[in-house]
Amino acid sequence: MIKKQLTKIIKEAIKESKFKELKPNQLPKIKIESSPQIEFGDFSSNIALQIKKITQKSSREIAKRIIANIPKSKFIAKIEIGSPGFINFFIDKKWWAEETLKDIFSQGKHYGENKVGKGKKVIIEHTSVNPNKAMHIGHLRNSCIGDTIARVLRKSGYLVEVENYIDDTGVQVADVLLALKLLKKKQPKSQSFDYFCWDIYSEINRLYKKKPELIDMRKDFLHRLEKRDPSLSSYARGVAKKIVDAHLESCKNFNIFFDLLVWESDILEAGFWKYAFEIIKKNEKFILEDFGDQTGCWIIKSKDKEIPDKVLVKSDGTATYTAKDIAYHLWKFGVLGKDFKYKKFKSYTNTKETWSSDMKKGKTKKGFGKADKAVNVIDLSQNYPQSVLRLSLSELGYKKQAKNLQHLGYGVVSLSLDTAEQLGVDTIEEKGFYPMSGRKGIGIKVNDLLDLITLRVKKRFKKTERKEYKEIKEGKIRDKDIASAAIRYYFLKYDSLKPIVFDLEKSIKILGDTGPYLQYTYARACGILRKVLQNSGCVEHDLSSLNLPSKLHDSAIGLIKELSYFPEVVEKCAKDLDINIFTDYAFDLAQSFNYFYEKAQVLRVKDDQKEFRLMLVSAFKQTMENLLDVLGIVALERI
Repeated sequence: MIKKQLTKIIKEAIKESKFKELKPNQLPKIKIESSPQIEFGDFSSNIALQIKKITQKSSREIAKRIIANIPKSKFIAKIEIGSPGFINFFIDKKWWAEETLKDIFSQGKHYGENKVGKGKKVIIEHTSVNPNKAMHIGHLRNSCIGDTIARVLRKSGYLVEVENYIDDTGVQVADVLLALKLLKKKQPKSQSFDYFCWDIYSEINRLYKKKPELIDMRKDFLHRLEKRDPSLSSYARGVAKKIVDAHLESCKNFNIFFDLLVWESDILEAGFWKYAFEIIKKNEKFILEDFGDQTGCWIIKSKDKEIPDKVLVKSDGTATYTAKDIAYHLWKFGVLGKDFKYKKFKSYTNTKETWSSDMKKGKTKKGFGKADKAVNVIDLSQNYPQSVLRLSLSELGYKKQAKNLQHLGYGVVSLSLDTAEQLGVDTIEEKGFYPMSGRKGIGIKVNDLLDLITLRVKKRFKKTERKEYKEIKEGKIRDKDIASAAIRYYFLKYDSLKPIVFDLEKSIKILGDTGPYLQYTYARACGILRKVLQNSGCVEHDLSSLNLPSKLHDSAIGLIKELSYFPEVVEKCAKDLDINIFTDYAFDLAQSFNYFYEKAQVLRVKDDQKEFRLMLVSAFKQTMENLLDVLGIVALERI
């Protein structure tokens, strides 16, 4: 990557410049940025301004000394000093084009990959929906973010294990079990089990207000689940399993898959918490409170004002979610000294299998857990419990593991006023947004949204508008793939840390900064190459005999630049875990190709220009295909 090459060159030039006032350990971090305007070159560095702060010399004089020690290079066409001392690099465009095309065609589907995580294993925990009802679109944002991060990290050399934590002993499951027992409603034949549980879950929560005594029954169910009462825990597992299976089917429509399902009931069955609790009780930072409202509770004491003390075990002996999470993460990092038994849960293809912890029917299987790094995709409201989790690991002596545990937070999804009204929500207050609530039965289910947008896609692309309608009818092009792209990209393109006010009408747009726009641009490139294949029977490119045209069109130069940035974007996204870096780049790349297509003829130009531009089209096709794979979007050759 050019930025790395420039960084190395500047570092050597500074060394050769021998600034007496600059000690070896004082060298500032060298930053190379893409120049915002063409007159400032292709890349620039503010290193001279950084050195000025230390040496108190003129930044322009510093820049001159650095430039004087940069040797001539075949890829640097020119170096200039900009105000007030920026070093601006102008890259030789023919070299840039040749190197970029060479990289793309030699690496193919591997273009963009890096080795940042080589030899390291990362466990990514995402989705983790309570197994008590159907998934709604708020859960889907979690799934899309987690799956995309997993794909980026795989491209960066990590061994990635994706886990889905199933809280089948929590209060929400107790609610559904109580509803199934008390309401005695039959599941309609036309309704899936997860949808049926959605309805009875909200109904039992309404009933609590009328009959508060039912809350005591729920507490009894919770206690029995915690103590692993065979008469209830087995039934609970069966109910949860049916709902989780529905969740996995919903995720499959968005190309989201899991390696392992970890059941909270198995953490209890395997004695993970019991074993971890014995370790905790021996540590002075974890105390048994003997006065006040928390008498009889086990608490972790914190010196950090930002992290208040946290109850891990209640006075009745019930472990909190955070307590069980400590045991789970000791297992994740391979320091617990215990393991699950495992059973295959679901097979999608020969290469895609989902396994499940199963202490009763499973067998020993090596390979899960023992991570070097763990990433938890959980909404921002869980900042405090995640901080307690890191603190707990650190206090138990696992400081390295605590440092390598990262909470990837995101903003929750609410409904816009118009969308809430469409769902029948009371909007008399006319607020800007309306939170979804499973207890109240308010929300858009994932499958319903996919069906709705698939219907819109079918209406937009009518039979008369598609020349290859036969292929579409045969299933080679699926409307659901376009709908899935629209939804998935919608949840990825917004700043992860900010909440989304979901608007049904905006989500189904397929033009502009959308998933279908990326698919459409990819299909356009495929169409150009298909025409060449039909006319000449060949679209192979011989790089060894490539003679670039004497003049490159500005739009071609712009496209070359964008194509060359792809590996850098993947690596930066892997390091920062910031998906917006990736979605911003995806839109820029698509726009750059469409601008090139509109401004530069591809098929009706002279031979030297034609061969080069066809190479650009092929290079874009390969890069966009790799990019869509990271985004979890199906690359369609025709739309």
